[in-house]
Amino acid sequence: MDLQQGKRMIRLIAEVRELLPDLLLTFGAVERLNPPPDLLARIAALRTQLESVAEEARHLEEATDCMPAAERGRQQRS
Repeated sequence: MDLQQGKRMIRLIAEVRELLPDLLLTFGAVERLNPPPDLLARIAALRTQLESVAEEARHLEEATDCMPAAERGRQQRS
């Protein structure tokens, strides 16, 4: 993967991460409408997955925040 692709992936992860809170709020709104039990079960499963994805995206975003500093450090040592 080249640098441009890496940057695009990082931006995409950040954009997806921004959507996750709204999705979780939407699930909460749907749950308050008293949907059928099968839909409630699907929402619960999706909520768990989305929370996991949000956490992983946060970790990746934090790691990329350190990348420019690490690259500068490598250049200075060379």
